[in-house]
Amino acid sequence: MAGDVNQGAVPDLILTRFDKSVPGAEQIATPLDSFSIDGPNGSHQCIVLPILGPCVSPGLWIELGMDPGRILRKGAYQAALAMQFLHMHCLCHGDFRPSNILVKLNHNLNQLPEDELLALLGHSERAYVRTGLGKDLPASSPQYLTIPSDISRLADKYLTDTMCVIDFSEAYSISAPPEALGMPENYLPPEALQEEENSVGLSCDIWALACTLFGIHEQIPLFYMIYDRVELLAEMVRLFGQPPRAWWVEWEVRRDFFDDQGKWLRGGGGDAAKEWSLEVALDTPVEVVQSEPRRSVTPKEEQRLMAELLYKIFRYDPEQRLSVDDFLAHEWFK
Repeated sequence: MAGDVNQGAVPDLILTRFDKSVPGAEQIATPLDSFSIDGPNGSHQCIVLPILGPCVSPGLWIELGMDPGRILRKGAYQAALAMQFLHMHCLCHGDFRPSNILVKLNHNLNQLPEDELLALLGHSERAYVRTGLGKDLPASSPQYLTIPSDISRLADKYLTDTMCVIDFSEAYSISAPPEALGMPENYLPPEALQEEENSVGLSCDIWALACTLFGIHEQIPLFYMIYDRVELLAEMVRLFGQPPRAWWVEWEVRRDFFDDQGKWLRGGGGDAAKEWSLEVALDTPVEVVQSEPRRSVTPKEEQRLMAELLYKIFRYDPEQRLSVDDFLAHEWFK
């Protein structure tokens, strides 16, 4: 934690000023309390958050006995509600993705005796800090770190079907966006990947929301295991078609992936040789959900509606992307 932080500039604390009765407020992890600690590195602003469960993807639904299709769709809707709430208050999240969306816990966990809770989550473990040369630690260094509990060990009887967005460290005012974002690159839109001027803003949150919707529903990232910017852009072209001509012509490395007509050149075998689209990606079985072999969670018509919704966000022109309000009104959620 950085020392000497202005309390008024901490996004998590700004959330406490917002109207809690507005739809979407329930999906925001608002601090319960805050306090400051003075130490060798200055004054640290600390926040107290509610105890929350595991993140919404991947692998959350392996142990759930509830209807996975319904819960997954509800989770995606709640994620959009949270974003709508933030945008209504002129705030962008800046790092919107499944790992920053957690499941709320019910009261069963609070009612456990301490010994049963420790048996469930395990005793806390410390990892002591050492210098590479074996010298004494400076006063500015912590003596040890506490390893987080494995919340994924909680059974479904402790979980609700309500989601909650966390981690506002990258949040910013809509009127004062930063030059770049700190979220993983496979959640960034193409204009941000190319570092275009004034590319950070609402449209980045919206693009990340669509990636998050896919991640929640399919329990796997849309751009799975792709972190190189050039390869990410190539995968976007495979999924969403050719970008505007000016960008296509200037993007010289396209020849490493496509011919002049935009046909994928990297055939090979297996999935690499298949035609790739959102429809194909959505038709891939959700392997973490216990179901019949090769069976998808959602029927074909629902897949079609979901693809239609995502295509309306995955557009190269930020101005043409759906707003979060239109996103929530889409037929797929009905």
